[in-house]
Amino acid sequence: MFKRAPRPLIFLLATVVIARVGIVFVVGSPMTTALAWAAALGTLSVLALRGKDSAATALAYLCLVLGADTLIQLLGVEVSGTHRLAALVWASLVMGTGTYILRSARVRRFFLGDRTDA
Repeated sequence: MFKRAPRPLIFLLATVVIARVGIVFVVGSPMTTALAWAAALGTLSVLALRGKDSAATALAYLCLVLGADTLIQLLGVEVSGTHRLAALVWASLVMGTGTYILRSARVRRFFLGDRTDA
């Protein structure tokens, strides 16, 4: 299905979607919110892996915003160590994924290759 997509990209996108659902069980966020975010991230991920450059760009910026928002929410708030660790891991994962999508030469070649094949 995603034969030409870089394997690190596939792994990162799957991890982001699965982690978003898993956060519900670690920090107790509302299930509907987590599933809505997972659906949005999953939809953009599938479109990106199918070669839609605009979906990948939107996903990258969404990941960066989600990571920054998570870090901002931690400022000045008393939370458990588990909650803080989960938030830091999540922020690192999504910000790293967003950066990878925007900066990786392999990802860039993947999308440019799709344009030259048409």
